[in-house]
Amino acid sequence: MNKEPHVSFYDYSFGLIVSIIVPALIYTAFAQAYYSFLSFDGAMNMQVAHNILDSVGFATTYNHIIYFDHKVQTGAPLLLLNSLIFKAFGISSFTAQLPNVFYFLGCACLIYFLLVKLTNRWLGLLGVVAFATTPNVFKFGLKGYGEIVALFFMLAALVLYTQLEKNSVRPILLSLGIGLMLGLGFLTKTVALIIAPALTVATFLDLLCFKRIRPKYHLIVLLAATLPLLSFELYKLGAMGSTDYRLWWSHEFSNITAQAGITHRFSDTNSLSAKTIKHFEILGDQFTTNLCVLGIFLLLPYLMPLYRLKKYLSASFTIPVIYFTSATYFVWWLCITPTSKAWGRRIINGYIIHEILTIITLYIFAKIIKAALSEKTNRTLTIFTSFLAYTLAIVFALVASNNLSNFKMANSIEEKKADADAVAAKIKSLPASARVCGTGWWQASVLSFLSNRMFYDISEIPPSNKIDNLYFATDPEAWLAAKEELHEVLDKTGNEVVISKNGYALYKIKRLYPFAPFTEEEKHAHLLQIADFTKSDYQYVRGLYEHEEGLRWSRQKSAVLLQKSGQKNLVLRIQIPDMTGYHTNVVHLQVAVDGIRYRDIKIDRSGEFTASFPLDHGIRATGPTIVYLALDKKWDPHSASDTRQLSFILKSVGFTS
Repeated sequence: MNKEPHVSFYDYSFGLIVSIIVPALIYTAFAQAYYSFLSFDGAMNMQVAHNILDSVGFATTYNHIIYFDHKVQTGAPLLLLNSLIFKAFGISSFTAQLPNVFYFLGCACLIYFLLVKLTNRWLGLLGVVAFATTPNVFKFGLKGYGEIVALFFMLAALVLYTQLEKNSVRPILLSLGIGLMLGLGFLTKTVALIIAPALTVATFLDLLCFKRIRPKYHLIVLLAATLPLLSFELYKLGAMGSTDYRLWWSHEFSNITAQAGITHRFSDTNSLSAKTIKHFEILGDQFTTNLCVLGIFLLLPYLMPLYRLKKYLSASFTIPVIYFTSATYFVWWLCITPTSKAWGRRIINGYIIHEILTIITLYIFAKIIKAALSEKTNRTLTIFTSFLAYTLAIVFALVASNNLSNFKMANSIEEKKADADAVAAKIKSLPASARVCGTGWWQASVLSFLSNRMFYDISEIPPSNKIDNLYFATDPEAWLAAKEELHEVLDKTGNEVVISKNGYALYKIKRLYPFAPFTEEEKHAHLLQIADFTKSDYQYVRGLYEHEEGLRWSRQKSAVLLQKSGQKNLVLRIQIPDMTGYHTNVVHLQVAVDGIRYRDIKIDRSGEFTASFPLDHGIRATGPTIVYLALDKKWDPHSASDTRQLSFILKSVGFTS
């Protein structure tokens, strides 16, 4: 007679806890995707996925088709899956986030498998709980972002790496898998390259000292990692052509180094100590964690005895790779990345890797303590740990449910979705000839996605006293971040509200001026004959951004109101930035005085230009006079964080005798 297999108390306990945690995790991930919106950036990413589905290519469609748009900073491994999901299940905010959900749940599985290989199954489960309860993990992990997707590939590479080190029977397949996972991670988000230094050091140590992995398998990893990158770059080269491809990489490399903090293009904190402290405070704020607790969390793994680290180095490189990848992440984010780019989303993967490292550290400390205790004490500790695991599982299930409830309440999510859907439905109902606009960076990408319409940039629509079928759309994110810019657009238009729902709004534009007209009060104010922005600011302007360090950036069209008292010359001093930002070799600056087109200046190089023109007799001799400037191209700063509509720099303009 066959006996029933014996199931130990610990096996039963483990199974019961898994049955609590896994359904709670799956339910929470799908529910968060259902109740949450795409982010602004996520909706831009979905333009690419939608265009891939429509055979347009890897492009955004705001104002016009832009292939391989620099503003899209999430790669093909997410967006191709999005296209497949759209084809199978239709296009909605929920289906747009389904790939994020799959990658999120995949990360949970990989964290479990990684920790099981490096510690034990209980701590593997603890890693899953820590991951799922990481502050803002759903905010940064869903919504069309690519961070968790890149983390998935990094973790998959580490799990396969642990197998390769154990002289597995399939080393070639494992090496191919590791390389492909690394390549797909780099293709998804450039920041995934942060694991490369640790892996490079591990490879050289193995080749020179330990020789656990044969050299040819290291070579296979390297070649396999280049395969996804090379495939996509060849596709890009074929689509763009060699000239545009070189120019694209010149801009992209400049943007990558600036965002990483290698070059200084973004606002930053001056001294290293002040910057580190400030970023540490930002980190505590972003992850809603007490700074003392956060400090302990960050420092705990580095208290690991060095001899233990050496022991693990001699047995496996996986723990040291995790150790140094975590350290690299936080050194970069705390000490190098520009303060204006110190966002929680950019450190979320480092934070999760650090959680894994912390659990490994606790495991090592526990082994040291266990070796020093008696068998009876160890048995008591085991029972206590089991009770703690039960409690933790139940708390996680309750917290997940409570967090989802709080999320829905705090965000008034049903009301917000209804508002956005109502405005999107109104946009959908407009005739095909209607043009719906955003302004500059603020393209109302979520409304564009929900309404399945291409939006345009109102700043590039020619001014007119009568316009048909032109609309302007806004969303709450734009009102929060660029309220003045939206008001400026509305001030320079004759408009009526079609529908407005708590920040989601649609305006019908009847007239469009280059900018809001100067008022009579302004025309009778104390006006200058020369506005020299290198010396001081001047308020009677339109189309210029705020004064900064002796200059003012101009939009494509701008105007300065000055006092003319019989002077016979107009003097203008401007600066043209790097010509590559115009995507052309020649730009034209038009100069008009009181609405009379006066000069057309051809410019084919960057640098400072000073010009003096004699004024014709048709120009008024005295009184308030408006100088109009218009450049035929916008300048692209190739920066997702600079949302201004830049064109050229105005240093001074005025009348002289």
